[in-house]
Amino acid sequence: MSRADTDRPFFIPDELRLARRLDADFARPDLPWGWDEDRRTFLTNDEFRRCAFAWREAAAALLDNGVEAVLLYSEETLAIAPALFGCWSAGLETLLTGRADREILAEIRRSGLRIALGLDFERFAEPGDAVLRPAQRPTTTDHPAPIDTDRVLLSLWTSGSTGEPKRVPKRLSQFFTECEAIDRTISIESGLPDDGLALVFATVTHQHIYGLLFRLGWPLLGRGIVTNRRHHFPEMLVRAIREAPDKADQKVLPVFLISSPAHLTRFTQPELFADVRGRVALPFSSAGPLPPEGALAAFRAFGATPYEILGSTETGGIAGRRRVVTSDLVVETPDWIPTPGMRVGIDGNAEPRTGDEGLLKLTSAQLEHPTETGADRIRATKTRGGAVLAFTLLGRADHVLKVEGKRFSGDAMRRALLEAAKRPDGKPLFQDARVLVIRREREETAVVAVLSEDALPHVLALGKSPILRDLRRVLSETFEPVTLPRRLRLATAFPLNAQAKVTRDALLTFFDETRPEWLTLADRVEEDVRTVLLTAEMSPSLAWFSGHFPDLPILPGVASLELVRRAAESVRGASAQVLSLRNLKFKSPLFPGERVILTLRMTEKEGAADVAFLWARPPKDAWKSLSGLSPEEAQMAYDRLSQSAEITAQGTLRIHFA
Repeated sequence: MSRADTDRPFFIPDELRLARRLDADFARPDLPWGWDEDRRTFLTNDEFRRCAFAWREAAAALLDNGVEAVLLYSEETLAIAPALFGCWSAGLETLLTGRADREILAEIRRSGLRIALGLDFERFAEPGDAVLRPAQRPTTTDHPAPIDTDRVLLSLWTSGSTGEPKRVPKRLSQFFTECEAIDRTISIESGLPDDGLALVFATVTHQHIYGLLFRLGWPLLGRGIVTNRRHHFPEMLVRAIREAPDKADQKVLPVFLISSPAHLTRFTQPELFADVRGRVALPFSSAGPLPPEGALAAFRAFGATPYEILGSTETGGIAGRRRVVTSDLVVETPDWIPTPGMRVGIDGNAEPRTGDEGLLKLTSAQLEHPTETGADRIRATKTRGGAVLAFTLLGRADHVLKVEGKRFSGDAMRRALLEAAKRPDGKPLFQDARVLVIRREREETAVVAVLSEDALPHVLALGKSPILRDLRRVLSETFEPVTLPRRLRLATAFPLNAQAKVTRDALLTFFDETRPEWLTLADRVEEDVRTVLLTAEMSPSLAWFSGHFPDLPILPGVASLELVRRAAESVRGASAQVLSLRNLKFKSPLFPGERVILTLRMTEKEGAADVAFLWARPPKDAWKSLSGLSPEEAQMAYDRLSQSAEITAQGTLRIHFA
């Protein structure tokens, strides 16, 4: 269990110390604030001040010329940190983006903000653009006025929690308050003494709020040493830690690692970290949910599980937790605990009790407004005095999704999918679609789409792969690559629950590794016999093929019977229990990659149903003959396909439906 318990008092900092960061008395001038990995040398607090004053003087000149904000991007944390504090000291707003390119610059220009370009954005400057460069011989002073923390001097251009690109403004009081809260959290979680120092390495960028807080803001309070680069790959990170000093000011330097689930889940070779394992005192993880295997990978690599932070660009970190790995390597997940300075409640519930559920309500000085209601639903697991001291997440009330730390609007992607999915004649391919995030080896975007009424022949003739490829191409114009759909499941109807709702759990069944992709070709009743024709794609990834047999995978006979039961269950919309089996014949195996037809003939008898089934394999090229057929022509073609196809198995199940 995390050393941070649920009974810690509500925290309000006595002072926002970073407002005085350029004061000569803030820190010993000879102590390091940064570690330059390229030159293998420490940078001192005195050097930080002199560099920040150079940016301060240049920023003041831009303000005199009507500039409202400066657009900054750099991969080098040692370069951007003094630029930020210099601009803030001058009173110039800084706008940080997730990347530096002409497209994002054009977006910001359209916002109407009068901007200057700095650091990596300078290369896009056109004649007449204001450019921010540090002054060559700046004037310095030992005791400048404290930075104005009541003004909006920090903005982030991000998807935020809406999924749409936007500017998220922050008063520096919000940012500095959260840095103080992080300092309190680090004391609790790591045991770092008040006069201690830690080297801060990162796999994430400082251009987003999480990295900005943990790898730049908190270290500049004086207990962390900023490093210059982010290390995407384990080999890079190990080399950087190995080559870094292990002492500063005669103190041992532990390492804090600022990382994310996307990186931690890839640390699957703990032997790489063998000679630096003892140096990483505290890993952090944010920008998305950390799966248990990510926590276990970090534990094997570093000997410590990450402190996970729950939050967003707008709210900052609101809660944390630290998983526990038992002696037999089982990962236990504790509840979320509000971070220092964050009061959690339930919207509309003045006195929440354990077990109460509702929308997350937040109170903190790090928020834009003193009290805000979030989009997450929670269940309180510990309460006292109107405050929630521990909670679990129940999901978001809106439809903003996140893949490996990247947010996007599920609704916006759904609209884009429906607009983009067209047949050659311009008619819509999909009647409706749902976008969700699933987890296999890693998080990925998945889509379940209901085909338009007369689109099925076209899809069967074309195949699904070209459809997904074309959709990804169109969506890539609007959405970031990591958020593009990797899996597409087609359906002729969404499954509905008793309240006629489409639930996430029902959608997840489409991605069950034991479930083929069923499409209904025909469903009719004649003389009390219901006949259903289904087509199933026997994907090579189906779990049934695994190990059966290693050199020649085929669908096991027992699996074909189970799939019949499940298909009957789906058709009836009720759970199915097999009572008996008769007339079973296996004639030919089914192989990975085949598209086959399953015919079900269901007859009700004495409280149960006889379900006669027939698996059949049409010729591979036969599906192409469906192209261009009308719905009426297609129905006749489906019957011809099923009747002429090679029968692979048949029999009758007696099933009780409940």
